[in-house]
This record gives sequence, structure tokens and C-alpha cells, in this order.
Amino acid sequence: MTLRQLPCLALLAALAGCGASSRDSVRTCQLPTDCDLGSSCVQGACQASTPPVADFTVPAGLLTHRAVTLASTAHDPDPGHALASQAWTVEPLLGGCAPDLEGEDSAALQLIFWCAGTYQVTLTVTDSTGLAGAPASRTLAVAALTDPPTVTATAALAVDHACAGNPLQCGLASPAALAATGHSPAGAALTYRWTALPPDQSRAGATAVFAPSATAAAPSLDLRTSGGALSGAWTVRVRVTDPQGNLAQALVPLTVNNRPPSIAAPPLSLDHRYEGAAYRVDASLALPMSDPDGDPLEASATLLEPAGSGCAAAFDLVSPGAGAFSLACPAGAGLMASGRLLRLAARDVNGASATADLPVQVLNRVPVLRPAAGATATELALDHSVGPCPLGAGRCFQATAASPFVAVDPDGDPVASITLLPTVDPDRTASVAEVGSGAGAGSVRFSTPVERPAEFRSAAGASGFRVTATATDGFGASLPVELPVRVLNRAPVASFLVPAITVGHRYDAPASAYLADATLSSFSDPDGDPLADAGSGDGADCADVTISSDGVASVACRHSVPSGATYPTLAGFPGDHLVAAAVSDGWEAASASTTVTITNRPPTVPAYTGAAESCACICSSWEVDAPTICAVEPRWKADLTSVPFPSRPADADGDLLAATFSPATGLGAATVVATPDACTTTFSGLSVPVTVQVTVNDGVSQASASWTINRVICSKEGAVCTTPRPRR
Repeated sequence: MTLRQLPCLALLAALAGCGASSRDSVRTCQLPTDCDLGSSCVQGACQASTPPVADFTVPAGLLTHRAVTLASTAHDPDPGHALASQAWTVEPLLGGCAPDLEGEDSAALQLIFWCAGTYQVTLTVTDSTGLAGAPASRTLAVAALTDPPTVTATAALAVDHACAGNPLQCGLASPAALAATGHSPAGAALTYRWTALPPDQSRAGATAVFAPSATAAAPSLDLRTSGGALSGAWTVRVRVTDPQGNLAQALVPLTVNNRPPSIAAPPLSLDHRYEGAAYRVDASLALPMSDPDGDPLEASATLLEPAGSGCAAAFDLVSPGAGAFSLACPAGAGLMASGRLLRLAARDVNGASATADLPVQVLNRVPVLRPAAGATATELALDHSVGPCPLGAGRCFQATAASPFVAVDPDGDPVASITLLPTVDPDRTASVAEVGSGAGAGSVRFSTPVERPAEFRSAAGASGFRVTATATDGFGASLPVELPVRVLNRAPVASFLVPAITVGHRYDAPASAYLADATLSSFSDPDGDPLADAGSGDGADCADVTISSDGVASVACRHSVPSGATYPTLAGFPGDHLVAAAVSDGWEAASASTTVTITNRPPTVPAYTGAAESCACICSSWEVDAPTICAVEPRWKADLTSVPFPSRPADADGDLLAATFSPATGLGAATVVATPDACTTTFSGLSVPVTVQVTVNDGVSQASASWTINRVICSKEGAVCTTPRPRR
């Protein structure tokens, strides 16, 4: 028995006992995958594969300008194995030139030999296990075809391409105009066939569209892709065929141009915000890259952060034309650091590329100032008060603006400071402007001496004061904002009203006038302004009103006695006087009326009956030779030649009185006008007894009494006197 005749199991046992290596050892299997590469599973055992066998057939009588098909007859001897690939090569040897090949990796190779000569054709095959067989080669002799057809075509062309639409479509910017002219020596009709050959396999996906068709002698060509690569050195081939199948061809070089991508490189200007104690930038960016042909782009981006900025920065590329930028800086200096770059690179689908560095500039929006009273305010309306003058003694009107402006930062940045600059118009020479310090650093104050209220404010509140403010957020200052100051004023008020008051009056002899004093209403000013009289009084007797420093109004009523008056003129002074107390703070007034009732106490005159005393120093005997010398001692004696009234009228107000006597016998005048203390009357040549009716009148009231003198006495009668009455 030969080895070939051993049963399979015995063969396996024999192989196992021959000391074979593990690579060559027999392995059991159920599936092809249980065996090593290059082995097959045959009847439950792994067996080494047999290489495939390459071979092919060659037609007889090969001629140039003819289409030739070489058919593969390769096979794989292993059961269940198949051929995985077949590869043809054709090499000119003697007199040959490169043929046109189609189907180099298929079972049938299509050839067109354009030159007579000798060619070596080789076929290499590989099975499904990856095992390659020995190449099969043939040497082919190709003879020249007699009188083949000829063809000429358009010269080389160059054309742009463009991509557009959604979904994206690419094509030639304008169709390529082609034309070919064929000739058959026998005069036979020729057929045309145009084919577009890509530069390489990367352009093989492009579709060639000939119009009106690929068989026209002069078609136009468009190349189309769905966004795929298109540019490069194409070859457009035209073949003509005569009725016998003889061929000729011409090649038209067609360059499809490609322009590189474009990256505009202006600075990327990005706003920031302040949030969470950090300066932040988050922006979705439309990247300034494009392709002039509309090609799809592949992009990359690298963010270059300045060294030492202290910022955390990142850039995420979302698409070739967009990305997300983020930046967080704990300090403002890092936010504005120079040298921050976004490095962009773009490559189009056809392989052209561009790069650019885009500076990243973080913008700052300066604070916006507005009046604290409201965004629409056009002036600063300030209350005022009165206090010590800042530059010396005295009292001043003062208007203070505490934090008159607020600053809003569009980026949310902390506002570092608001600077205030108060100014005073040049014509306000006595006024002073100050900026607060310490806790009042955000305030301004204007001061004007109280003696110059018109300089401090007009009646409408206009002043010559202005406040200019600027604010900074640490990166820049706002535009200055200036507002005029309008000083507000609160009118005086009657703090204590006296609607009516009753006062007495008095007669002042040195002043020759009747007088009465009354305290009127009290006033105060909410702003502390000093108050002055503003036309108080009744316009008559009670016109003299004064305002004290504490706002109390007083009136001094006066009723003068006309010079040469012969009768008391008190009438019209006692009674009700409506006195208006009007005060002003220099801009506004307040008033209150008080009814001042001036009273009058009537005069009095006591009745009298009795003796009247009147003494005279009498000499009973005069010297003969000296008639003016009394010869004896003179003595006091009752004197009836001049007898004074023993009583007189009285007036509690001291008013002038008119005393009228009836009858007037022995009196110097029937009516006497005098003050009560001077109101004395003397009888001349009195005969007793005598009775006189006395009526006294102060001009408003009167009183009457009867005076009777029944005797005249001298209480010193008989006593020695030293001044005798001269002898007449």
C-alpha cells in the first residue's frame, strides 16, 4: 500500500507521529475560520491551501487600432476557495508603445494597441485566503493596421469650477466646448465616442455629462460631483470607429482650475461681560473663511493665548465656518493682554489650502452716566439749606448734590470711580463750589452768602452752577455729562398764627404821637433761610412791622398829633386794625393777617366841693421913701386874684385831653388842651362861692364833673413870708 492509499485517519496519525512543527501540525476544524491563514478546512481537518493558478487566452492575429479582449482562465484548486483579485500588466518590449487598458483588475482586460511591436502581458491572481499564485505571462506580437482612421480634436482647455446649492453640487463654471474631426481612408462613415478621464482615483467619483451626447462630433462637457474633488489635469478622449471596428483617438488636455480658500484676517472684536468676579467672553464666531469656487472646506483652528495673561481661553471649531470662543480672566489686565491670536487653516476638497492669524481683540464699552433722578432728567434739582460759609465767617445758602449721577456699565464691569467737577459761572463772584471728601467724596456743594440771594438762585430756581461727571470702569472713561443745577426753594410758613390780639395804647409827649405795640404771627423757613419784611402793615397807623431774627413779626402802631392841633386827635386810632405780616426768604413770601384791636381807656374827672387854696405873700405897710420895701414883715394871706382848681382830670393812657369849663367866668379860656399832668386851670378874680361844670375829652371818650369852690384858704395864712408881693 502506498501512502496515497492510506485512509485519511491513518494519514493524520502518520503526520502527527512525524515530529511536524505546530505550524504544520494537523488541526481539527469545523469552520474555515478555525484554520490559520493560508489553510482550508477539509473534512474536519485544516489543510494548507494550494496557490491559485493564473492563465488567460489570447486572440490570434493582433492588430493595432483594434479593441482586443484578453480573458482570464485562472482558477483555485482548493475546494471552496475563490479568486479574490486579478491584476493585469502590459509592458511594451520591442517597438511598442503604451496601450490603452480597461479592466486591469477584472477577469477580462480590454486593450487597444496603438503601436506595432512586442508586448509582455502578465496576470497575477490572489485567492480568498490572501494566497497569491505564480504570475502567468505571454509575449504578444502586434502588427500594424493598414490605413487606420484618423481623428483630430480641440486643443488643450482650461476652465474654472464652482460649487453651490443645498445639497451641494459642483461642476464646471462653464461647459468645455469640444470638437473632433475624424477621417477614414476608405471614406467610410465614422462613429464618435467621448470619454472624460480623471487625473487620479480621487476624482473618479465625478460624472461627465456630454451634451447633446457623448457620440456627438462637437459636444460640450460638464463635470459634476456632489461636493467631491473635481480640479486637476483631466484628459478628454475622443475615439472614432469605422464600420470594420478600426479605431483612432485624440486626447484633449482639460485643466479644471482650483482657487485656494480665502481667510480674511481682520481682528476678531468681541464684547465681554463681568460675571462671577471674572471678566468673561463667550461668543459664537462666524469664521472669515470661504472658498472662491464654493468648495467644501476642512478647517482647523488653534488659539494662542498671551503668556502670563492669567486667563483661561478655549476655541472649539464647530464647522469650517463657525466656532465657539470662550475666555475667563480674573483680572482686567489679562483681559486686554495683547498677542491673543486665533490661527486658522483651511483646505478645500481639491487640496488647496490657506492659513491666517486673526488677532482676537476684546472690546470694552465705557460706562454710561445718567442723572440719579432719572434718565430723562435734564438738570440737577437740589434742595438748599443755610450753614456756615466754607471760606470764612458768615452764613451761606448751600445746595448739596450727594451722588448726583449713577453709572451703568454695558459690560457689567465694576465702575471704578465717578469723578465730579462742579463749576460756577464767572459772574457768581461770591459763590464757591466744592467737591466732597472722605465719606462725601461722591458729592458736590455750592455756597453763596445769604446777603446775595439773587446770586444763589433766580425766582425760578435757575443758578449759575453746573456739575460735570465722568466714570471709568478700569479700561476707559465715559464721555463727560454736564447738567445745570436748579436750586429748589420752600416758601416760608406761618409757624404760629395770631389771628387777633388786643393791646392798649399810650400817648408819647416827646414823640407827640399815640403809640401801641403788638406781637403778630411767627414765621419759619423750611430751608433755614433768613426772613425779611415783605410789605407788612395796614398801610395806615399800623404800618411799622419788624421781623425778628427768629421770625417773630411785631408791629409798632403810631398815630401822630398834627402840628398846631387844638383838639385831641385820638379818634381813629383805637379800634380794629387788620395788620398783614408778610415775610420773604428772598424768593417767596408768606403772610398772615392779625386783627390788632387797640383799646382806649376813657378820661376821668373827679367831682369837687370845698375850699381852694391860694396864698400870696402880702406886705401891710411899705416904706414911704422906698415903695418897694415892706415897712413891716410880710405875711401869708388867702389870695382870690389867682385861684387854681383844687382837682384835675386824669387819663390812664396819658392821652391829650380837652377840658371845657362852663361857665367860663374868671377862667383864662373856656377850653384847655393839655396832657393830664399839665391840665391845670386857674380862676382870676374869683368870687366865692363859684360852681364850674368841667367836661374832659380825649378825642374818643369824655367825662364830666361839677367843681364847687365855696371858700379860698391859705394854710400858711399869718406866717411870715420872705417874698412880699411888690407894690404896684
